[in-house]
Amino acid sequence: MKKALLIFITLTMLLAFAACSEETVRPETPDFNVEATATAADAGMTAADLLIAAMDAQELTYTIDNGYFDNIGGYASTDSEGWLFYYNDELAPVGAKAITLAEGDTMAFRWESYTAFDDSLTDDQTADDTATAQ
Repeated sequence: MKKALLIFITLTMLLAFAACSEETVRPETPDFNVEATATAADAGMTAADLLIAAMDAQELTYTIDNGYFDNIGGYASTDSEGWLFYYNDELAPVGAKAITLAEGDTMAFRWESYTAFDDSLTDDQTADDTATAQ
């Protein structure tokens, strides 16, 4: 009887330790975007305000550094990839804070490599300017 109880306790402890040791594997790049569409009630807000509301609703963390979103959901922008701001399905020429919304406007932060945009940058732009949204 004591031997059976000892085996049961040992197995239970092994299962408990195994369950506690499982780690969630996080992908190297995010598998999500932050997207929002402006309603009539959103008209007059900035795109940044609506995107912040969308991130809050999804319980995504974010940081803003010098007016730029540089970390969303634990994924921080780097020199070669990061969060790009799209407005009405086009890479925005300005930051999210500079856009006043009208009903039906769409916006998104999408994680992308900056190398796809290197050839399209003008002399006055840098990958950093394009990559982060104000």
